[in-house]
Amino acid sequence: MIILAESLTALIYLYLGLSLPWSSWQTLTGTLRELHFIVVFAAAIATAWGTARRRTWATKGAVALAAYAGLPNLASIGSFLQALGTDPPAPALLSLTLVVIVTVAQLLALVLALRQLQARPAPALLSLTLVVIVTVAQLLALVLALRQLQARQAAA
Repeated sequence: MIILAESLTALIYLYLGLSLPWSSWQTLTGTLRELHFIVVFAAAIATAWGTARRRTWATKGAVALAAYAGLPNLASIGSFLQALGTDPPAPALLSLTLVVIVTVAQLLALVLALRQLQARPAPALLSLTLVVIVTVAQLLALVLALRQLQARQAAA
């Protein structure tokens, strides 16, 4: 499953990196964004390969990549909902949706990697429980924000 999550991350980041115009390399922020896409793509490919080959570093690589590429958090959910409320153009909405898919894939890879990294059952269960609690809280916040958005649209 880690292989699938990392492969999905690599494919989406490859698409996002290739979909940016060449002129994005002419600014510092554009260059940093392109380099970010390259690093995440390469790390996801390496982690998927390492997991398939059962390399000992692969699970730690999955945890590091999840931390670098990003996990779903309240700020990213809020940004996504704000963009939905402004009726963005289709390409921007597609990019945002792909980023959300990557963050969920990285959350899955992180949970699976943490389960493999833990040697003792009690800490592994505690870590997994904390990740599940945070994820449920974030999903609850997403549902509440969507309801609020629907209420605003109905009132308008």
